[in-house]
Amino acid sequence: MLDWIRIAIDYNYWAQRKLLYCLSTVSGADFKKPVNYSIGSLHQQIVHVMWAEALWLARLQGETFTQFSHEDYPTLDDIREGWAGIEMQWRDYIADLTESDVMGEFEMRRTNGEAYVHRVRDVILHVVNHGTDHRAQMLELIHSYGGETFGQDMIFYLRQQQA
Repeated sequence: MLDWIRIAIDYNYWAQRKLLYCLSTVSGADFKKPVNYSIGSLHQQIVHVMWAEALWLARLQGETFTQFSHEDYPTLDDIREGWAGIEMQWRDYIADLTESDVMGEFEMRRTNGEAYVHRVRDVILHVVNHGTDHRAQMLELIHSYGGETFGQDMIFYLRQQQA
């Protein structure tokens, strides 16, 4: 299971880096253009995914999470820099996991006080799946704005790793 978790995280960051490039192929106006679907503009969506990764990592580590929004990351360069730090924290966390840790459970509370118990592996898979969902939404918007896109299916990542 741990090997698969590491592959999933590697795939996630491979796809996020490719998405960040694609975001650079749209105009600044299109990047911030309001969208009445999902989380909103490309800017809002990409920061939402970054925020979710940081939130879930804090929960997994039992740490307090400091809220942030797209306003805290006004440019794509700011987002790249912030995300690089989050990726490093995720990679450090994953590097220290054992098979037992991955199958373990932890309790977390939402901001509204609701408590949940989750398995570590399920949360990690959720983080990857959540990123995939929003990448698909953003790639459609990027395409509609005339920007470059890519095939984000995991098989493309796996084939690239074999080459």
